[in-house]
Amino acid sequence: MPLFGRSRDEVEQDLGPEPATVWDDALGDWHAMPATVWVDALERYRAMPVPERAAEVLATIAPALADSFDKATWKAGIGPLRTEGNSLLELLIPSPKRPDKLSPEQWRAMHELRVTLAEALNALVIARLVINYERSSVINYAVSPNGLAAVGRGDVADVVARRLPD
Repeated sequence: MPLFGRSRDEVEQDLGPEPATVWDDALGDWHAMPATVWVDALERYRAMPVPERAAEVLATIAPALADSFDKATWKAGIGPLRTEGNSLLELLIPSPKRPDKLSPEQWRAMHELRVTLAEALNALVIARLVINYERSSVINYAVSPNGLAAVGRGDVADVVARRLPD
């Protein structure tokens, strides 16, 4: 009998490919996704001009930042949590349940997707629609009054396009 009482067939079966399982905030649960989920998202965001990509990023992170501000623990100066760039970008990037099961291509696509979205976040900072500030040697973000006004008007992409340098 093999180690741990498993037959060779069971071991080989365990090592086979597994579909990507990602967290879906809308469903509040893990579910199977196609292995190309990160590649598809990367292609979708790369196809957008930076101002449009920035508008989509702001549409996602603005409610999360507002929620973080509303739920903040103000005792002892803790303040809003999960306002760092990585936390905000995670809202737009499918999160794998088993990162150890991802292929090198999936890891690369996830990394490139993070860089592509970070470019949009930086465009929001340059356009002064999002403010970045340092707290405890970590860069945090908040939506500026201009950003809130642009979201309210629905012209975030236009504002970013006007304010970005050529």
